[in-house]
Amino acid sequence: SVDYVDSVQAVGLIDYTDIRANLSYNHRFSARTNGVLVATARNYNADDYHQHTSGYGVSAGINRDLSETTSVQAFIGLEDTEVADGDSEVNPVYDVSLTRRQETTNLLLQYRRRISGSGQGSLSKRDEVNLRFTRQLNDVLASGLGARAYQSESIGPANIATDYVQLHAQLLWQLSRAFSLTADYRYTVLQRSLDGEGANSNRFTIWLSYQ
Repeated sequence: SVDYVDSVQAVGLIDYTDIRANLSYNHRFSARTNGVLVATARNYNADDYHQHTSGYGVSAGINRDLSETTSVQAFIGLEDTEVADGDSEVNPVYDVSLTRRQETTNLLLQYRRRISGSGQGSLSKRDEVNLRFTRQLNDVLASGLGARAYQSESIGPANIATDYVQLHAQLLWQLSRAFSLTADYRYTVLQRSLDGEGANSNRFTIWLSYQ
């Protein structure tokens, strides 16, 4: 559930609740190849618009280890989303990623499309490109750098698109076997097609984890 502090008129965003459930089945074809079948159901509510939307989807994918250090993942599927007047819209969803793991470093390259909740009063299609690099500095410290660019386009007649670019950095400190401290910084730039307005934001987060 997402609640915005400012009014709808002030920020152009609407409080919403997005509940999603996944049921997955995994099958190992070989020592290096694993197949996955996923069924999805969701319920989206936009409070101020009294908008209720349901959606159902299915996708299939494969995970394969190309070598001891490199793996690839590919998923493709369809998600049927209810739109205005009881009609529905079917959209493809997909996820292709490449992961390379070394002794102290990890590199992720990813391109995906997914259906996600938004503060625009409807679900949205999100096309996203991710690049993430992490490095273990020593026994207790690890760092990460990443960049993400994506376009979010609302599902339905409004067809509102927003472009985002985000840069982020992270530092993790393993305080003990049970406790870790993480500091995360994100800089985001967005541009909306509806009014041509743009904005940027800085977010710094620190959290303490126990496991």
